[in-house]
Amino acid sequence: MLVASGAHRAPGRRLLRPFAVLVALALLFGLGAAGPNPTTVSAATAPKVAIIVGPNGTKTAGNRDRANAAAAEALRYTTNVVKVYSPNATWARVMSAISGASIVVYFGRGKGYPSPYSSTLRTSTEDGFGLNPVAGKGNETTRYFGEAYIRQVALAPNALVLLHPLAYAPGASEPGRAGPSLSTARKRVDNYGAGFLAAGAGAVIAETNKYVAVWYIRRVFTQDATLAAIWKAAPTRHGHISGFTSRRTAGAVGRTDPVHTSSGFTRSIVGRLASATTTMVRGGIPVVAPPAPSKVITVAPGKIGIHVTTSNTVLDGYTINGPQAKVFNGNEIGIYVTGTAAAPLKNIVIRNCYIGKFGSGGILFQYVESFTIENCTIEDSVYAGIRIVSGKHGVIQNNTVRRTGVVGYQANDMNSYGIVLTDYGGAVSTDVKILSNVVEDVPQWHGIDVHGGTFITINDNVVKRANRAIFLTTASNGRRASDLSVNRNALSQPTPRVDVGTYPYNELGITVYAVDRVTGTANAFDGYPKYQEINSQGGSTSVSITGSVITNSK
Repeated sequence: MLVASGAHRAPGRRLLRPFAVLVALALLFGLGAAGPNPTTVSAATAPKVAIIVGPNGTKTAGNRDRANAAAAEALRYTTNVVKVYSPNATWARVMSAISGASIVVYFGRGKGYPSPYSSTLRTSTEDGFGLNPVAGKGNETTRYFGEAYIRQVALAPNALVLLHPLAYAPGASEPGRAGPSLSTARKRVDNYGAGFLAAGAGAVIAETNKYVAVWYIRRVFTQDATLAAIWKAAPTRHGHISGFTSRRTAGAVGRTDPVHTSSGFTRSIVGRLASATTTMVRGGIPVVAPPAPSKVITVAPGKIGIHVTTSNTVLDGYTINGPQAKVFNGNEIGIYVTGTAAAPLKNIVIRNCYIGKFGSGGILFQYVESFTIENCTIEDSVYAGIRIVSGKHGVIQNNTVRRTGVVGYQANDMNSYGIVLTDYGGAVSTDVKILSNVVEDVPQWHGIDVHGGTFITINDNVVKRANRAIFLTTASNGRRASDLSVNRNALSQPTPRVDVGTYPYNELGITVYAVDRVTGTANAFDGYPKYQEINSQGGSTSVSITGSVITNSK
């Protein structure tokens, strides 16, 4: 059941009671499980979207999930969506799929130049796709079809190509290898774009973040803007953009936006950026209208925006405007999802929502299994942007959480959290993935926090301006967290806490306190006090966090 604007008490640290009176949101706001889709355009006139998943070993299944999310987003606007996935992603099938495509999305391995393997560019195998040599033979063996093959294809004029490999296309090196210089990264970006631009693309965007494809597809269909502008505004942005003139493609320019000024190359764009626009990608089809007014909710003081009490619920595309973000009020929550220990809710999805200005927090889940929170923006919470209490089998991905506990944090033991997994004396959270989120401005406490969780993955997140970026510790009753993985997170610009005497451990990167079995690699730290990047305290055991990139130590 969904209800709106209840009057019930939701304290920051106690379990909450059910509403006295429940009013169905389906009646008040016209909400179905997923809400109405925007108007789609028929295949005869609609832009074609081709989504490709190449073989990538054990990562292939996850790439298919991300590709399906991108396809679902594209189908909101066009019926002309073609998918080709490993183990059947052969060159013949991929070539047919991308021919005439206005948007091409690729998930898979990357092979480019310059590389450690050759001293000359090999267009037959470099700067293209990694695909199945033959159909139906699994997800391990990869054959690379390079620039020379891509040039044989005729994309739709001014197409957008979205590449999601880890290596080469955004300028990056392969995992485990030394990062490139800025000059080498630019050459990789330029080379990787050349074949696609020759095939008719207006721009080629590469992102190591594999969840942001949904964001780009939505922007293409719902905004009139240059492709350079939407790339610059993406939630994966780092603010270190530099440009160069292409040496491979006449009239093209490229840009990189690394985690640091000249290292950590995770995103790039190359193309005819002065002229490439979303309107050209759509072939002149008008933008899709914004969500209907029924999906915009304004919440009164002391109330909850949406209360979910039944399983199998999807909330997609809501704007939930809260009453204030200056004083802690445990009743004020944007989306509140409540099961019980005996009867947890299952299959809950929150996506594409904006939630802002709540005296407690944006999203609160209690006793929920098999959940997804993705592509949401949560701003101006007093206590916690996203809070999961006793959650199981969940994914929190590609969200942006801004300005948590900037004011009012004193009411909650001086604490505030961007994203937090905790318990309130019940079961600890287990098997939850926190992936590719951006958490900004938690100046007095923790950007990402785990209290007592088990089998938690924290990968590819960006945390800026938090007192403690990532904090892993015990549950409320002292139960130790265990089996945690922390990889490729970019942590920067730590903020000093105002009451340093009470909490002497200040401006910390990754902190492990009384935790067992923690692994991590390739995390980046910028601007932290020396030796405060990684802290293992409280008798933690089996902690191995290696391969860190540390810059601008204080």
